[in-house]
Amino acid sequence: MIYDSLGDDVEKWTQLLNEIKQGRKTFDTSEDKKIFAAIHINYGGVKQEVNNKYDQWHKEILNKFGNKLKGTMKAFY
Repeated sequence: MIYDSLGDDVEKWTQLLNEIKQGRKTFDTSEDKKIFAAIHINYGGVKQEVNNKYDQWHKEILNKFGNKLKGTMKAFY
């Protein structure tokens, strides 16, 4: 669905990739636990799983963009 909405518009692809890059900063913290009074929450394992899924998703989109760009460049030349 994402790929269909972006189509061949390089600006939209670039904007999405930049937003993904900015969004990744949310997960790039050394913090892996939170303390609320007497409640201690350790979310290190979950954080790693989310990071892995996010990285996988980012890689898939980069590969798709690379293929689109490759096709566009071939057509141009």
